[in-house]
Amino acid sequence: MRTLAKLAAAGEDGMSISPLRNLDKKSGAFAIMLSQFRRALGVTIVRDMANHKLSRLHYVRATAKDARNTAEANHIV
Repeated sequence: MRTLAKLAAAGEDGMSISPLRNLDKKSGAFAIMLSQFRRALGVTIVRDMANHKLSRLHYVRATAKDARNTAEANHIV
């Protein structure tokens, strides 16, 4: 991810993000791009996990036995 942030900061977009030296690790475009990449990855992971849980909501049952029976009935081998 750091390599991608360095590449993004070195490009034309990096120059427009921050007037500071683009590859400066404490500030400038590199830090901004790295933060944005990390945030985007985190949001993607959380969104996909939520979608995965919602897709399995039909397995929720009142008892563990009912849930197990439903899971076994819907399991494709």
